[in-house]
Amino acid sequence: MNARVVLLVWAIAACDSRRLSYADNVDLDAMRASFGCASSPAGDRAQACRMIEDFASASAFTDAPKKSLETWFGRKVCLDALDRKDIILFGQVHLKPGVGTATWPDDVSTDSSRDVAYAAEFVNASVGAIAPTSLYAEYDKAIDAASKGATPDFSNLGPFEASRMTSFWESVKRPPSASKTWARLVRSDGKSVLGGPSASKDGVATYFIRAQGNRMLLVYASKAIPCVAELWKIHAE
Repeated sequence: MNARVVLLVWAIAACDSRRLSYADNVDLDAMRASFGCASSPAGDRAQACRMIEDFASASAFTDAPKKSLETWFGRKVCLDALDRKDIILFGQVHLKPGVGTATWPDDVSTDSSRDVAYAAEFVNASVGAIAPTSLYAEYDKAIDAASKGATPDFSNLGPFEASRMTSFWESVKRPPSASKTWARLVRSDGKSVLGGPSASKDGVATYFIRAQGNRMLLVYASKAIPCVAELWKIHAE
C-alpha cells in the first residue's frame, strides 16, 4: 500500500471517528414552543416557562459536593404530565466527589480536561395514583420546603399519612438502593454542565445543568417529552 493510499485510509478513519459533543446546544426555543410559552400559559405550563427563562439567564453550576453525598430535590414539569393531580414529578439529583463512569462507548474520542470532578445520579422520581388527591398538596409541600431549606411539616395529617409522607421525604435524600451507576459529567463549551453527553459531535446531551442563586436548574432535552426542573440542596452526609 503506497503512502497516498495510507493517507486516504487514515483520513477516512479520522472523519468516521466519533467525538463527544461538548456543545451547549439545548434548543430553548423548541422547548418554549412545546410548552406554549407564547400564549399566556397557566398552571404547570407557566411553571415550565418560568424555569426555561430562568435557565436561559442562569450561570454555570459550580456547587461541587463537599461531602460524600449531596442531594438536590425539587419541582419537575414534563410535557406528558401537565396539571395532573393523580401524579406528581420531582427533580432528584445526587452528587458525589470523583469522576463518574462514562455513559458513552469506549471508542468515542473525549477531552479529559472537560471531565467534572464529581459524578451524578439522575433519578426519575414520581409518585403516581395519588389518592385521595388532597395528598397532592402534601407532596407539593415537600417541594416548597426544599426551596426554603426546611423540613416539611406533616403534623396536620393523621398518623398513617404523616408517617407515609415522612418516609417519602427521607427516601429522596439518598439514591435508590438498587442504583449503582454514577454518571460522568462534563463541562460544555458554554454555561452548562452536561449529563449524558452525545457521542456524536452534532448531538444533544440528555441533561443540561446550570445554576441561579441556590437553585440547580435542569433541562431534560428530549424532543418527544421535554422536561425542566428546579432543585435545591436538601441533604449532605
